[in-house]
Amino acid sequence: MDFDIQCEKSQVMSTLSSPSSQYLVQSILKEGSYEKLTKCVNIATRKTVYLKILNSRSALPEKEKELLILKHLRKFDPDNFNIVRCNSVFFKAEKIFIEYEMLGQTLFDFVKDRPSHCMTLNEIRPILHQVATTLQLLRRLGIVHTNLKTDNIMLVNHANQPFRIKVFDFGSALFSTSEWAEGIAPLPYRSPEMILGLPVTTAIDMWSLGCVAAELFLGTRLNPGRCEYEMLQHMVQTLGPHHMFPQKMLNDGLNTKRYFQREKSSTPRWRLKDPSEYGQTKQTGNYFKCLDNIQKLKPVCRLSEEDTRAEFQDRQDFGDLLKGMLHLDCDKRITPSQMFQHPFITINYLAKRYPNSFYVNVCCGRMEVCRHQCLSSDKRGYQSVLRYQPIPAWYTHREHPLILQIASAMNSLSMYEDQSPPQPQQLSLSTSRERTLSELQLPNAPEKASHTGTITPVRQRDTSEPPKVEKKAQQRTRSSSRHMQSYFKAPKRLQLRLQPSLPKLIVRGKGLSKKTPVKTLGLQRGRGGKITL
Repeated sequence: MDFDIQCEKSQVMSTLSSPSSQYLVQSILKEGSYEKLTKCVNIATRKTVYLKILNSRSALPEKEKELLILKHLRKFDPDNFNIVRCNSVFFKAEKIFIEYEMLGQTLFDFVKDRPSHCMTLNEIRPILHQVATTLQLLRRLGIVHTNLKTDNIMLVNHANQPFRIKVFDFGSALFSTSEWAEGIAPLPYRSPEMILGLPVTTAIDMWSLGCVAAELFLGTRLNPGRCEYEMLQHMVQTLGPHHMFPQKMLNDGLNTKRYFQREKSSTPRWRLKDPSEYGQTKQTGNYFKCLDNIQKLKPVCRLSEEDTRAEFQDRQDFGDLLKGMLHLDCDKRITPSQMFQHPFITINYLAKRYPNSFYVNVCCGRMEVCRHQCLSSDKRGYQSVLRYQPIPAWYTHREHPLILQIASAMNSLSMYEDQSPPQPQQLSLSTSRERTLSELQLPNAPEKASHTGTITPVRQRDTSEPPKVEKKAQQRTRSSSRHMQSYFKAPKRLQLRLQPSLPKLIVRGKGLSKKTPVKTLGLQRGRGGKITL
């Protein structure tokens, strides 16, 4: 099978053989200069998988580095650390094939399909927590993803596991070294140290995650620059005048003189060049002006005042977290372990200040996917994080007090229903079998009931005299006998009563008035004065 041919992304291709299985290629999802990402069906397992095809003849050192990083990551549980599962790797026809598990939509497609093209804070929170768990593992291993964006964060199964995500595509990953790499991150998510030409560190991924979080909330990119100079302009504008580039970072940068001008004074300082000094005539506009205005961007309006105040405080915490993730100084940028302690992630401050807020209750409920992941993690996972932070509010989340009160009332009502008398046994309609009056009474019936009548004895009369039953009574008896069996199966509690003036059995059901008979059964006096149906 020749993968060098040009084909449409929706075109179905032929099968591909591997040492252990065969793959039916359904479509090509992505296609680059040195790699292709295809959607295939593993015929051996009958599962749909991703099959990444790398051209080993070009960029061989980079691909060997990717395989080495995947080898390190396969030692850890991909479900606990939110990494795409790598099933197998094989070589054929001078190409490298990597099989990954099948995932759902990317965050980019998920947000694009929404009418608002954005997400709420209680939906962004679990995504940030899961990606921070991945970045904490990469930081410990000394690995930098360098390509963290909404296209490489994928939902696992949003229908069954809402907002459960995994990080994808480690093709551009690098080991954290003291060397500078040019153009290793997408321009909208590129950190300032990469633009200035500083060494590669794990703080690059935290900057990219901050850009992703802002994009999910705003519905548009935070820094929509067309070149690196415009990106630096948007960074200064977005973070505000109080956040300036550190002079030490500018002194160490290899590309500082390209974008900054040193001022001649007693204390020489760097300043960003004007568009005319840089040689730029047009500038890309920015929808979002400053992180300080994030509370005013979308008005907060809830049904209760407590929920409104809680969401407003939550936005303030989100803005503070964004400033920490987008700090211009890479040495002062927030780390994944510090991110777990932030009030926006823990929700401790909101839960303590607004204990009766439904908004806080919904936020804690959204973090259920992270709680399940924490409980199943190993010693190197989330349990090690708990040693350095207070336990988050959502980790020991309880339902809203009003919901608990309603649930308690419903449970009490259910217990009362369970203590009701059991269902009476079926009454036989056969005239040959005689039943006494005590057999007609419900078992375990309460002795005292205000609406239950008394049973009066029936006068004995001569057995030689045939009983006088009117024609209507006979029809009523036959009609009642046909429905007697099906009727006694429906209600749980029934009352029986004999009227002394008329030989009738009145059956009453739960929920009916005392004066409304449901069924009226005619009675006959059998041998020995016993009453039978």
